[in-house]
Amino acid sequence: MRSEPARASLDPLRRLVQRRERPLILAWILGWTALLGLLAWGAISGKADRAMENLESRWPERVRAAEVVFESGDYEAAAARLEALDAEFPARFVKHRLDRERERVLELLGRSYVELGRKRRALEALERLVAFDPRNFANHLALAEACARLGEPDRAEEAYRAALAIHPCHLPALEGLIGLLHDAARWSDVVRTFEAYVDAYVLARVTLSIDGVELPLDVSADGREHRLEWPLELPEGSSGQTEVATGGWSVRVGELELEPPLHAGVAAASDPQRWPGDSGWTPHSMREVEPGRFTAEDAGSRLTRSLGSLSRGVARARLALTVYKALPPELWKQVETSYRNTLDQAGLDAARQRTLLGGCLEGGTIVVD
Repeated sequence: MRSEPARASLDPLRRLVQRRERPLILAWILGWTALLGLLAWGAISGKADRAMENLESRWPERVRAAEVVFESGDYEAAAARLEALDAEFPARFVKHRLDRERERVLELLGRSYVELGRKRRALEALERLVAFDPRNFANHLALAEACARLGEPDRAEEAYRAALAIHPCHLPALEGLIGLLHDAARWSDVVRTFEAYVDAYVLARVTLSIDGVELPLDVSADGREHRLEWPLELPEGSSGQTEVATGGWSVRVGELELEPPLHAGVAAASDPQRWPGDSGWTPHSMREVEPGRFTAEDAGSRLTRSLGSLSRGVARARLALTVYKALPPELWKQVETSYRNTLDQAGLDAARQRTLLGGCLEGGTIVVD
């Protein structure tokens, strides 16, 4: 049984509740209504989000279906499908999760109109592609190739140069631009464009392996010899099985030098062992065009050799290596003609020293991580 003082202390609270009974009941009802509404809204919005995700997940399938129609050669039907897709496509800005699909829609739409000979519509679609993501070199390239086919050489040149400004080692863009310049007898422009390609800074990832110990090397692919040096620890009596994996780059291999570790009181132990680069290498997915110079055929290109027993072990390795960007023979003919027509024999001789005919797209065009 409660005491009188405790009961007395509750009386003011009761009187307050009695005086405000209706507002308090209304507030209680509204509070629960709001809570239930929020829970319901969460459930509904979650379903809406899932429904939107399900809807967006179908877009890649629809794009692929349009690709199939394009690849079948029915460009009229492909253009109609792609126009409908573009009109309602959800990706209207880069960084949308479907931005690559939107680019594919616009690219195929432009190519469909090119095949149908509808110049204005083709260029409009491809210019919208460039505007959608102007930092994607492939979009500029698609526009350049369409302009070249549709008799717009000035616009094609501009688009080719835009692609090369983003990706200066992209061989198809280079071939397209030099082809335009060569056909217009702009010999000096051909030379300048080609030299910019040769000079373009790009690092080739080459891996030197000796007895299973790998040394990843990043070498400037500029047609100049680079002398590389790294610490490398191999025990005495190592077998000396050696590999140079070029990853699709064409190379000239120079001297390989292995320096043994220092031993107290043995001066001769520091004398390095040397192997020349113009003999002894066995090419794999590569072709030897002259002693020590090898052109790559695919991304699996590599060179192997046996150095014999490394009786004193190894502390450091040195290798002279030249890496070349890919160079198709047809492109070189146009470049060579341009040098000759500008009477630049010295420039032609220098270009010959820094280039190697052949190679593959992994040699600069396709970036392999």
